[in-house]
Amino acid sequence: MLSISSIRFLTAALALSMTSAASDAMVLCATRGGAVKAREACRTRETQLDASALGSQRIVAGSIAGDSCTPLTDPAIPGTCPILSGNGFSVAAYLATDAGADCCGLPRCGRCLIRYKFTFDQPFASRPSIQVTADDGSAATYCGTWNDVTATGATAWCTGFARFAPPHELHFMAVGPR
Repeated sequence: MLSISSIRFLTAALALSMTSAASDAMVLCATRGGAVKAREACRTRETQLDASALGSQRIVAGSIAGDSCTPLTDPAIPGTCPILSGNGFSVAAYLATDAGADCCGLPRCGRCLIRYKFTFDQPFASRPSIQVTADDGSAATYCGTWNDVTATGATAWCTGFARFAPPHELHFMAVGPR
């Protein structure tokens, strides 16, 4: 598993690799607090990092419209969710009735728990580290990953407190060996 600081480094390295040719002189800088920043030059108390250390790691990341999936009423029939950004994966959404959910995204909905099944277009060499974050404008939605993260995919789930609605956006990132 990668540490939070490793994920921060990999995210900054990805951002650095996606910058335009006009900013080729950028470097990665580690702050004393452990954050990684892409800058033209490191500040006095920052340490310049070697971007080539990213080497054999691969990142698959993106965002989906979690609240724009097709209505979920049957746990055997996956809903489709629009991919807002990113590539290298596909996603299907399922109503988790086995965990006590009865409906999602429908009027007078009861308890909602959605499983988002992410499938990687190309498998990782081994199990990647996964991070999912819900962006719904409140702290009422919680998302996490099941223990079934594999080299070919991962399942994230989202639920909430009181009146749950699916997350407006669900941000997803997998980092692992090529």
